[in-house]
This record gives sequence, C-alpha cells and structure tokens, in this order.
Amino acid sequence: MKRGPQGDPEEEQSAKKARRELPDLPLEMWAKIAQNLEEKELTRLQRTCRIYHSLMNETSSPWQPLLDRIHAMDSSICTVVTKEQTAREVFIQGLVLLQASCKAEVLFLREHHNVGAKYPLLQQIDVERSLSLNELEALDAELNTFNADIIHPYIAAAINNQFADLNISCLDLTRLPESLFLVPNYQYFWQNLESLACSYNQFRSLPENLGRLQALKQLYCHHNQLQSLPESIGRLQALLYFDCTHNQLRVIPESFGDLQALVEVYFIDNKLQFLPESIGKLKALRYLYCAYNQLQSLPESIGSLSLEELICSDNLLQTLPKSIIGKLDESWASETLASQRVSDRNLHNS
Repeated sequence: MKRGPQGDPEEEQSAKKARRELPDLPLEMWAKIAQNLEEKELTRLQRTCRIYHSLMNETSSPWQPLLDRIHAMDSSICTVVTKEQTAREVFIQGLVLLQASCKAEVLFLREHHNVGAKYPLLQQIDVERSLSLNELEALDAELNTFNADIIHPYIAAAINNQFADLNISCLDLTRLPESLFLVPNYQYFWQNLESLACSYNQFRSLPENLGRLQALKQLYCHHNQLQSLPESIGRLQALLYFDCTHNQLRVIPESFGDLQALVEVYFIDNKLQFLPESIGKLKALRYLYCAYNQLQSLPESIGSLSLEELICSDNLLQTLPKSIIGKLDESWASETLASQRVSDRNLHNS
C-alpha cells in the first residue's frame, strides 16, 4: 500500500502522538494513522501496541516483582492489581505512597531523636527529591535498624526481669520491625509474652510476625497512625483485650473473626466503613466499641454474638441488622438508631 495523502497538521500531530505513547487507540484514530503509514508500518505499530498493553495489564507482568518489593516494605500499601488499574498504575501509586511515608518517618525521627552517624541516610537523605525503589529499600532497612535499636533495651530489660509484658509506648517510634521477632535470643520471650503495649507512637502498620505471639492476652496499640491490621492477627488465639482506638483503620481483615478468646475490643475513632462479616464468629466477645467511625451498616452476623455492650455512636448508620433489632425492645428500636448505642439494658441475649 502506498503512503496515503498527507492529512491536515492536526491529524499529523495526532498520529505522531499515537506512535510515541502507544495507547490502545479507537478505530477512528487508527484510520487517521493509516493515512500516513505503509501497511507494514501500520501492522508493526498495532503489534507493538498489543504487546505493550499485554505487559502493562497482566498481573504476572514484569511489574509484579516491583509491587512485591513495595509491599514487603509497607504492608499497608495495597499492591493488588484490579480491572480498574494497570499494574504500572498500581506500582506508581504505591511508589508515591511509599516515598511519602518514608520521608514522613525521616522528618519525624529527625525532629524527635538525635540521629547519629550510625544512620547516614536518616541524617543526610534529601527528602525534597524523588527517591528510586533501590534508595527506598536502603532507607527502609535503616529505618528498621533505627527503631529496633530503640526497642532492644526494653526487650532485654523485660527478659532480665522475667516479665511477661512489654511496654514500648510513648517512645516516638515509627515502626515495630519484623526482624525483632526473629532474633534467636528473643524466641522464648515472644512465645510467653502476655501483654504488648505500643501506644502513642507513629506506627502505620503492625508486623505480620505479630501472629507468633501465641500467649498474648492484651494488645494496646491506640493513638498511632495504623492504616491496616496484619492478616496474622487472627492467629492470636489467647487474645482477650484489644485496644486500637485513635488510628486510621479503614478495614478490618476477615481473619479478625478467628480470635476465639477475644472478650473486649475498641475501634473508637478510626475510619471504618464496615465491620467484617466474620465478626459474628467471636463467640467470647462481650464488649464492642466502634464509635466515631464512618460505619454505614453493621454485619448481620453481629446478631449471633452474646454482647453485653455495643457502642457505635457518631457513625453513618441508617438501619440496624435484623439480627440485632430482633433482640431489642420495640420501644428502643428507633432510639437505638438515633443514638446508635446498643447496651446491656436493651440488647437481650438468648
């Protein structure tokens, strides 16, 4: 096929842009491009576009290892590829979030601690410039080391005093490093730890290795910046009391319903829009506090619990589950919706 007649300048500019960006073009655009290309050139361009989009959209693409590296550094960052976003878009979004969180940690630690020469990146890195993934991994490792160095003496003191509790609250920490749970000399301590307090810090996530604490009965992590909870939290089979008040939680993992011993839980002042359906599996739960969130509904399964008190004031609830209404005095039904408070005097367990 001979080269077609030259189109107007706007069409030529559109064709050049198409060749440069390789988008998935509509048919009418291909028709305009075809006016300026030989048949072989057009075929090669179309083939290149197909390959390009195949690589960019598949979750098994070369982007996946990069997504895994981001998730390994910050499990609160979602790196799941959906139909709405390509793997490349998810990577860029995750990289931006990771940079922001790491830089925020650096600035916070510089302000609240005397950062010594042992931590050159914390001391010298320019938070105003964009950081590569390799640089972020190096910085992430140093942030782990810095926080671990603060926590080590508290663990050592607890071990020396044969304590079954660890209090690392109010230390201006930014993370609880996974590596601490793998130190050989700490294994007996972790296996027998009954109470962990890490409140009033700047944690954005809790480590997956938290699930190793099989004897843990009390977990205090209120007044942090937690964005999510680890899936492993469901393995804390001895947990009785959990306080996650004043954080930034948007979702609770389904594994939370595996906490069969849990009696009392606080999710006050977070950003929760719903509670997991698995919460109905918490047969030992008696006290559930989830006020000051963004809850639009409560799961039907909540009616299977033997709650003595459920407080969910200052949410966005419009209706209550039928499973709860069935346990309310009729005179209390409308008032419960208005106040969004269900307590032991109006919730009758059968």
